[in-house]
Amino acid sequence: MKRTIIFVGIILALVVAAFVVAEMRAVVEPGSIGSSESLPTFSRTHDGITIQATPILVGAGQVDFTIEMDTHDGSLDIDVPASAKLVVDSDSVYQSLSWQGDSPGGHHRQGTLSFAVDGPPVMSLVLTINNASNTFDFPWTLVVPLGQ
Repeated sequence: MKRTIIFVGIILALVVAAFVVAEMRAVVEPGSIGSSESLPTFSRTHDGITIQATPILVGAGQVDFTIEMDTHDGSLDIDVPASAKLVVDSDSVYQSLSWQGDSPGGHHRQGTLSFAVDGPPVMSLVLTINNASNTFDFPWTLVVPLGQ
C-alpha cells in the first residue's frame, strides 16, 4: 500500500513538472509571439513619423494588426492598405485584405489592418509599411508554433 502511494505521488509530481515545463516553453520572448494572450507591440520612428503595430489575431486563415500612427511634422498621408505587406515564414508574401480605420491625413491615425493567409501554422511574421521615404518593418518570431 505504501509503495502504491509513493508511486502515485511520483507520477503526480512528474505530470505537474511536465505542465510547468510546457508553460515555460510557451512564454513569449521579446519580439516573439507565443500565444494569443501576449502579443508584443512594436514601435518604429522614421523622420518624425511613429508607427506602432500590435498583432491582435494570428490564425491559420487571417492575421490582423492594430496600427497607430503619429506625427507632428506634416500630415499622415500613407495609404496603409496599399503600402503594407506581410511576409509569413520568410517565403509567403501577402497584400493587405482590408483597412478599418482613419482616412489619410492629419497627425494621428489608427485602425485595424487585416491579411488573409493560408498554409501551415505561422512560425514568423514580418509586417512592412512603406511611405514615400521610409520602410517600417515589424518582425515577430514564434516561440511555440501556432496550432501546436
